[in-house]
Amino acid sequence: MRGKIFGLQNNAVNIALSLPLALAGIAEQFVGLRFTLLGLATLIVIANFSTWYWGRPPASATPEE
Repeated sequence: MRGKIFGLQNNAVNIALSLPLALAGIAEQFVGLRFTLLGLATLIVIANFSTWYWGRPPASATPEE
């Protein structure tokens, strides 16, 4: 039963990852490899900073000394 569940999960992940790959291929045809990679890198940096900003605990949640 575990094998069936993990197999289904693996198929779902593979299907979900195929769309970004197809979109990156289309973007590369229209704007070129350099701009596609720079755009993806920019999205990753923005996601990194937004996760860091919204993932911090609020200032009021810090323990008092």
